[in-house]
Amino acid sequence: MAETTGIFTDKITSTASSPHVNYSAAYTATRNDPSDKAVRVVLTCIGWLPSSASRLGSGIKLTVCARLNGGEWQSAVMKSTSAVWNGSSAKHAAVIELSGNVPSGSAKIEWYVTRSGSTYGGSAGILGSASRPKQYTAALPAYGGNDDGSGSADAKGCVYIRVGGVWKRAVSYIKINGVWKKAVPYVKSGGVWKKTS
Repeated sequence: MAETTGIFTDKITSTASSPHVNYSAAYTATRNDPSDKAVRVVLTCIGWLPSSASRLGSGIKLTVCARLNGGEWQSAVMKSTSAVWNGSSAKHAAVIELSGNVPSGSAKIEWYVTRSGSTYGGSAGILGSASRPKQYTAALPAYGGNDDGSGSADAKGCVYIRVGGVWKRAVSYIKINGVWKKAVPYVKSGGVWKKTS
């Protein structure tokens, strides 16, 4: 299994009326097999109030919504209306799992935060919307299978090693008549074995 991690933002502040809410967002992306397009991205979004509003927000419900490469929106509650912030260091988190078939090395992650159930007026805490979400690019583990649309990527002699957290195809050598020569890996594309290099 290959894994990549990243930080979208270590702090972004809602621009709506007080009390403002600060957010951070990070992700972990995994691919069980480098020849499989299926990828899983776990987005962790954390919210906290500035010190000037450290005792406010007990009536605020925050919900994080996110999607992968324009797919279906997924959501998770960051803070319920009954939870109390208890100071600027108190943070509330929401974790959303996104999955899909992504053969490339990156994917577009869109997310936004909504507020409801507030005892305060205005629209404090809203960060983006479904029509104007925040957009980030997530680096994904390397994909080395065929992408001919057949949905299969059988390997013959393809070996992968993890270098710096990224899966890369290893170069292998065989000895023929006392001379080391580079072995050429093959992939099965549309039922036919083809050289990949």
